[in-house]
Order: sequence, then C-alpha cells, then structure tokens
Amino acid sequence: MTASRITKPADVRGRDAEWTALHDFASATNPVGALGLLYGRRRTGKSFLLRRLVESLGGIYFQATESERPDALVEFGNAVASEAVAYPQAAEPIVYSDWDDAFRRRSGIVVIDEFPYLLRHSPELPSLLQRIIDEASNSARPPIRFILCGSSLSVMSTLLRGQEPLRGRATLDMFLRPMDHMQAADLWGVDDLDVAVRLHAIFGGAPGYRALTTGLPKSTQQIGEWLRTNVLNPSHALYREDEYLLQEERTITDRALYGSILQAIASGVASQTELAGRLGRSRESLTHPLTTLIRAGFVVRDEDLLNPNRPEHRLADPIIRFIRLVVHPSRALLDEGHWDIAWQRAAHRLDANIFGPHLEQIAHRWASVMFQPEAGGFVSSVGHTRVADSRTRKSIDIDLVALGENADGAPAVRLLAEVKWSANAFGPGAIDRLSHARNLLGALGHNVASCELALISRDTPSLPDEGLRVGLNQLYGTPDRTSKRRRARR
Repeated sequence: MTASRITKPADVRGRDAEWTALHDFASATNPVGALGLLYGRRRTGKSFLLRRLVESLGGIYFQATESERPDALVEFGNAVASEAVAYPQAAEPIVYSDWDDAFRRRSGIVVIDEFPYLLRHSPELPSLLQRIIDEASNSARPPIRFILCGSSLSVMSTLLRGQEPLRGRATLDMFLRPMDHMQAADLWGVDDLDVAVRLHAIFGGAPGYRALTTGLPKSTQQIGEWLRTNVLNPSHALYREDEYLLQEERTITDRALYGSILQAIASGVASQTELAGRLGRSRESLTHPLTTLIRAGFVVRDEDLLNPNRPEHRLADPIIRFIRLVVHPSRALLDEGHWDIAWQRAAHRLDANIFGPHLEQIAHRWASVMFQPEAGGFVSSVGHTRVADSRTRKSIDIDLVALGENADGAPAVRLLAEVKWSANAFGPGAIDRLSHARNLLGALGHNVASCELALISRDTPSLPDEGLRVGLNQLYGTPDRTSKRRRARR
C-alpha cells in the first residue's frame, strides 16, 4: 500500500485516486517550485479534500471570500498567523502591504481556495505566482508548492491556456468530478437501489449535498416527504441552489436568457435548432450562450457517436434539472407549504425528464467501465446515435452505442442498447428494433459481427426476446445478478 493511501483520513470517503494525486503532488520534493490546480462544480468536496491535505502534511490553507483587496490581505495574514497555533483567535494578526509581501517569505504548501475571488481585484496574481514558482525552481527562494482551487470553471480552466503566465508551471491539473452512482450510494448509506438511483438523479454525485440533508427515505414512497425537509423547503439552502450555482459564474450575464435555455434543456429539448424554436430566437444567436454554459460546466454537449455534427445538449447538474422541473413550476405552492400538491403535480415529469434520462447516463457509464464483451475485446467510447432506415424513411434512436475493438484488434461496434426507466415500456419488439439497427449499421460498413444487444432498465427486463438484460443490480455492480447473458439474434 502506498504512503498516500495509508495517510488518507478516515472521513474522506472514496476519492482514493484523487487523494493519492493530491498527496503525491504536495509531498514531492522535486521540483522545488510547483503549481497544482483543483477545480470542479460547487459542493463536490474540493475544500474538504484540501483542508484534510493540509491537516495531514502541514502548510497554509486560505479560503478567499468575496471581499476587497485590503480585506483579502488581512484574511490571508490571519490564515498565516493561525498556522502554528491551536486556537486561531489567539494568534497575532499579520499585516501585508501587497501579495508580493504576503508570499515573499512563504515556503511549503500554500493552498488558495476560491482563487477566482482574488482575481477580481488582483489580476496580477498569476504573473506573481509565475515568478515565485520559477525562483523556487531555480533555488533562488525557499521551496514552495501552490494549490489553486475554485468552483468557477470558466476562470480555472483558462489559467493554463495559451499565453497565460501560469502555462507550463502546473504539474497537477485536476478536475474533481462528482461521485458516480455507486460511490454516491455508499456515501449516502443507501442499500435500496431503487432509492439510491432516485437520489442520484436528484442530487447527483456532489458529496456536499449529503451534508446539507438529514435522515434518509427508507423507500421510494418516502422520497417526496423527505424532500420536504430540504430541496422542497423554502427556508432550506438547497431551495435556490440553481441560482447560487449560476451566480458564481460572472460570464453568465443575461440571467433570463440563460435560465430559459436551462429550463428548455431540462425539459428535454436537446438540439440547438429545437432550442431556437422553443425560445423564438435564431439558431445562430444561441451559439454564444450555449458555449458559455458548456465552458462553465452547466451544459454538456453530446455528439452522435456515429454521425458527427448532430449534437444534443443535456444539463450537467442533476440538482439544477430537478429544481427547474419540480421546484420552479410550483414556487407559489411550496412557499405556502403545500409540498405534497407540488410533488403530485411533478409526478409525470419525474420518470420522463428526470429519472429516465439519468438512468441513461448511468447506463453509459456501466457500458464504458463495467461491460465486458462476451467475445473479448473492449469498449473505448460510449454515446448515443441515430440510425437511418432508407426503406421506411424513418430513423431508429439508439440510447446507447458502444464502440471499441474486437478480440483481434479490429475496430467494431460492441453494443447497442435501449434504456427505459421501466421494463414495461420496452414492448415485445425491443430487441428486434436493435437487431434491425445493427443490420443497417452493417450495411453501412460498420463492423457489427460481435455487436451485442441489450435492454437496460431499473427493474431487470424479463421479456422473451434474446439479448442481454441489465437492471440496477448490474448497473450498481452488486453480486446479486439476476439476469443472464443470452446470445443476441443475428
């Protein structure tokens, strides 16, 4: 076992690879001047990891606030003063004239959390850090390692680009992703997979949301009443979480337009052309706001895996989708405490616009990480596609297509799957549709000789068709696997 795994604090759940990378960077001795970046969406646990890292290895942890430059310097001085004392309030304050003065005598690990806040009033910081890192690398000053952290993806992701001062200085560039569905179930302590998948569809894999909630629903029937205590509660911090997330991105200026785009995507409007029609705007006018939302990490652009230039858009944050589809339409009811009526009104949206689409994303991860092709080989990329049928002049939408290589190394389509929230929604011809799509792809020149077919749903499909059945047990990797792999029809 590596030293980094031994020293991982007991309260750091999961995140083994991330902790190892952070620990290895912070504890390395060569080069003596280095820079690390850690960024990700709000509540993914960035600050928690960094505080534990400093507690384990020593150093300075400074969390910037939305304050002016003089106050920020005072706050940094307080962080330095409290470094070596048991009670920070007893430390003597340190006053710095500027950031050069603040960093001049520093050595070891210096963590600056919420770095984008400092850039608003101190744009010279990247150039200053560049000089300090270069001097430390050349032994012209004491060894130092900076870790810069932030939730504003549009700011953090540009620090190392092009001609930026810090380009070429970072040896750690870590985007902290939300936990996957299996890690989240473990974090929340949920054994009922039906409950676990719903919680992940609502809150995603951000660990911070677990800390903001109390108790847990013991069954799916209790989820609505349990949500009454948090995201459906007007006095709870999560009630306006989508607004807090958007406010962190200063590049998002026209709140009304961006909010309408998010609302439309949450409702299932996927293409830019469809968005333009929904909002009554030209397609071209949405290019910039969509690009902004993508760079800020609010929207994901998914390309058709077999037909490029047919992108679809989806929301990256499940909590935004839930608030936009469940909370927003019923603000008046919820403000009056009628959560039960609001929950009933949202029932028709839950399966179609929240749980179903989220299960599809979980299925994509299962196919890319856990699916093992029966005939050997591997999967390299997973997505969706649309297969045109010239005979019927219609298209077949494929929820999940996995590309990779056969056992002999030849590129091939390895899996086609249909994903439904309920197995009852497949119908008796589901596998036949997939088989027909496979034949069409073969006629187009794709290698489908070892392509398997699958039906994926919350409850394991029990249809008479041949093919691979996948339910929550398989998606969550539990030992109780009730479905059997069958040879798909050729």
